[in-house]
Amino acid sequence: NIYEANQMISSAYVMNELPINKKFVATYGVRAEHNINRYTGQSNNAQVDPTAPRYENEVVLNKLNILPSINLIYKIRKDADSVRLERSTNFRAAYTQTVARPSFREISISQIYDPIQNRRYLGNIDLKQTLIHNADIRWEHFYGRTELVSVSGFYKRFINPIEIIAVPSAPNEFKPINAGYANVFGAEFEIRKTLVYNETKGHNLMAGANFTYVVSQIDRREVRVQSGDSTIVEYDDRVKYARVGEEVDFFRPMYGQSPWIVNAFVTYKNDSIGLMANLTYNVQGKKLAVIGVGLIPDVYEQPFHSLNMKISKTFGKVHEGEDSPRWQGSFRATNLLNFVGDIGVRRKYYEAYEADPQIFEYLNPGVTFSVSVTYTIR
Repeated sequence: NIYEANQMISSAYVMNELPINKKFVATYGVRAEHNINRYTGQSNNAQVDPTAPRYENEVVLNKLNILPSINLIYKIRKDADSVRLERSTNFRAAYTQTVARPSFREISISQIYDPIQNRRYLGNIDLKQTLIHNADIRWEHFYGRTELVSVSGFYKRFINPIEIIAVPSAPNEFKPINAGYANVFGAEFEIRKTLVYNETKGHNLMAGANFTYVVSQIDRREVRVQSGDSTIVEYDDRVKYARVGEEVDFFRPMYGQSPWIVNAFVTYKNDSIGLMANLTYNVQGKKLAVIGVGLIPDVYEQPFHSLNMKISKTFGKVHEGEDSPRWQGSFRATNLLNFVGDIGVRRKYYEAYEADPQIFEYLNPGVTFSVSVTYTIR
């Protein structure tokens, strides 16, 4: 279980903003990153087996990436009757390359035991980093101070995405692998609206929300999983252990990717009395949490509805040269929907064809209340 690891990243970038004309602006550049991971560790049976793997400050990841990016903005319209009523409409298009690197635990030969879950997480010393191509387009309309309506579409291409799979010989053990290629595309809608605004009294009420719809695909024919002492194509493994009447698709969702996401908020602010209140909500659709292998079914994380609240209030006099009082009190409440039932509980279920879901993990985080008082010295 014991290991040492270090990572060194050397990077440099150059960027330029080019106004092509009054309406069209291009921002482009490139970033270079050189990453080196070193690892020191040995297998659990190294004390009795002289042939067991041992690593001494060995380079396990050495990669130079050249990551370009370009962002294009076309200003369709801009006018203003006042500061608050400024209106503008833009069209954006962007392309970037990014990377996602394995964690120290993932790119190792360690075996980390979790006594609470009674599970063991195995490292994979052969993991590769993930290269991601990102492209998106966006239409946005600003129709007042902080008010916005936007619609966007996006596409992402993952090369060697890292996913967590079950170990068929030990159902309570899990291991990260590179899963070939993944395609993710979708659309997002966002709105922010001021419901009440009174500049004289210094208070306003704002609400906002966004909805994201996502389609993710991984080709099972491009993924190799462990089966005994050998590896097998994931699609062939699924066909081999398919139930009667089950048809195995070539494609499945990407690990950890929800098919939809909803965020919403309501914020009230009153500067005249130093009060601010904020209510936020988030929920994500069911997502793949562990890829099943052999007879072990897939594990899906169920939607978790998160509702949180924060209220803060300033107290005391405003000192000369300062914008607000030095005293501030805050009250915070998290996971308020836990009172409702399972929608405020984190749940993961085994799911198989024509079988009732079975509990893989059930965590009740409860409701948390906290109070804080802050005094600013200067």
